[in-house]
Amino acid sequence: MRMRTGSLIAALAGVLLSLQVAGSAHADSGSIDATVTVKHCNGSSSAERLKFPHHGNLTSTVITPGKCWSGAFSWVMDDQVIGQRQINGLWTQVATRYFSDFGEDFEFKF
Repeated sequence: MRMRTGSLIAALAGVLLSLQVAGSAHADSGSIDATVTVKHCNGSSSAERLKFPHHGNLTSTVITPGKCWSGAFSWVMDDQVIGQRQINGLWTQVATRYFSDFGEDFEFKF
C-alpha cells in the first residue's frame, strides 16, 4: 500500500507541475485575459459593501457614501456579486449581479 500511495503522490505532483507549466506558458502568450476588474461607486446615503460567493465569500471594504471600491477577480466563468447596504445597523442584501471573469470590466450598480 505504501508503494501505491507514493506512486499516486508522484503522479499527482507531475500532473500539477504540468498544469502549472502549461498555465504559465499560456499566460505568457497573452491569448486569454481571465481577469476582470469589478468597480462600485456608492451614490447612496448609506454604507455599502460587496460580497463575492465564488471567491470564499470575500467581502469588500465598507464603501462609504461618495467613495468607490474596485477589485480584480479571475477564472470564474459565471461569477456573482451581492450588493449589501447597511440599514438600521444591519447589512441587507439589496442586489445580486452576475458577470464573467473572462469578459470586460464590470461596474456594479444597485
